[in-house]
Amino acid sequence: MKYKSVMQDLSERRCYLCARLYGDETEKVNLHHHHVFSGPYKRASEKYGFIVTLCLYHHEGDITGNREAVHDAPNSKEYSDMLKRDAQRIFEQDHSRQEFIKIFGKSRL
Repeated sequence: MKYKSVMQDLSERRCYLCARLYGDETEKVNLHHHHVFSGPYKRASEKYGFIVTLCLYHHEGDITGNREAVHDAPNSKEYSDMLKRDAQRIFEQDHSRQEFIKIFGKSRL
């Protein structure tokens, strides 16, 4: 499936968190698509373009005990919440906070 994103240009093959945290804009070989909002909000993530690409290190972690992954890392909630806040800020440029809450369950800001 071809995704669209309002958070980044997916064709540039960059990790959203590498760029956001470290200014690392280099192209990555192995990227994963990550829905910022999952579960019951996954389709809304697709509809509103809240999809980012993440390197393996930032998506699932690695054997070194990576603490910056959005899944399966001790601090995964911190990084997942960062993405959600970024998405909400983008959403609220054209929509109200009440609309965001109606669609995504609660405010992250």
